[in-house]
Formats: sequence, C-alpha cells, structure tokens
Amino acid sequence: IGWCDWSSDVCSSDLGWIDYTITIQSIHPNPADDRITLAFHIPSSQSLSIQIYDIAGRCIRSVRSQWYSAGRHSVQTDLTGLPCGIYFCRIAGRYGHSVRRLVVVR
Repeated sequence: IGWCDWSSDVCSSDLGWIDYTITIQSIHPNPADDRITLAFHIPSSQSLSIQIYDIAGRCIRSVRSQWYSAGRHSVQTDLTGLPCGIYFCRIAGRYGHSVRRLVVVR
C-alpha cells in the first residue's frame, strides 16, 4: 500500500505523498517571563502532547495532551514557578515530534 521514511516524516501511499511533520512555528515572547504562546502547525489530525523540559532532559511540566485537527494552533501556558534558565518545548504526536528552545528570565 505504501512506505514510510520515519527519518524525514514523509510517507508514500496509493493516494500520494503524506507529510506528517509537526512544526513549532514560534514561541512568543522568547525570552519569556511568566507566560508564553506556542504556535504550531500539524498537517494531519492527531493526538499531541506538549511538554517543557529542563536542560538536563527532565520533563518538568506537561502543558497539554489532547486531539488536534490539522492546521495551525496556538497554546498559551503559564511559566510561574520556573526558575531562570534554558528550557525546551516539545510537541510530540503519533508520527514524530518538534522541539524549540525557550529562555526564561525574571
């Protein structure tokens, strides 16, 4: 029926090419103080988890885990309680993930 190259998040099917790439378009503001807006795009409907990791790779905050339709989305999250430092926002879905750096300043 088709094949997938999971290293590039692109699949072939009888209907043509399917792009499963999850893209974090922006984190605003960055550097941030107490709140951010995370804008992202997904080409196909799927369940996503959005998490924040510290520099050591530990998940320190689960922002949201829910079903999203294909298209552009934005999520606001509160950073209260996070000390100053470098963090990573990660969006993960069934077919892959996307990561962007976040700097928290006070």
